[in-house]
Formats: sequence, C-alpha cells, structure tokens
Amino acid sequence: MKAADRPRASFPVIAMPPTRWSDLDLIARYEHTLRRDEQRLGLSDPAWRSLQPYWQQVILLLEVYRQIRHADHPISTDVVDALDAGHRWLIANRWPSRISQGAA
Repeated sequence: MKAADRPRASFPVIAMPPTRWSDLDLIARYEHTLRRDEQRLGLSDPAWRSLQPYWQQVILLLEVYRQIRHADHPISTDVVDALDAGHRWLIANRWPSRISQGAA
C-alpha cells in the first residue's frame, strides 16, 4: 500500500516551551550518549523528569532511535507507552516489527 493510500491520523502537538540554556545543555548530552548507545534512558531519571514534556518526548524519540539502531528486539514497552499518541503511531507505522503487539 502506498503512503498516499494509507489512512491519515491527526494528533495534537505539544508547543515548544520557553527553554533555559541549562535544559538545552542537558538535551544535548542525552542526544550525544543515546545516539552513540553509551546509555539507556531510564524513565525514572530525575534529570529527564525535570524537563518539560515537549523535551521529554524529544529524548524519548532519541531512545527509540537508540533501540532501533543498536538492538535487535522490539522497542521497550515502557518507552513506547511514554510516547505521545502521535509519535507512537508514527513509529508503529514506520517500524511495525519493532513494536510489541498491544504496545501501539
């Protein structure tokens, strides 16, 4: 099925919040370590939890990237569950084999 023939979904989008330089520094550090598979995002990590929801979603997407790029198993259910519905839908449609049944 061609992309143009697939049903389209519409999801609310979180607006980018005002952001401090210290938050951007933290986000850059997460990006650096997750892209290189030097760490796994822990959803109980106080630094990650201190970020605005918009930035939490960005970091979650980097964790999804890490798992797709560096692991051979489905994306962790806790990570999939923490994603906004729109991000979850996009990932499930792009990488259906990487989403556990029932997670999307």
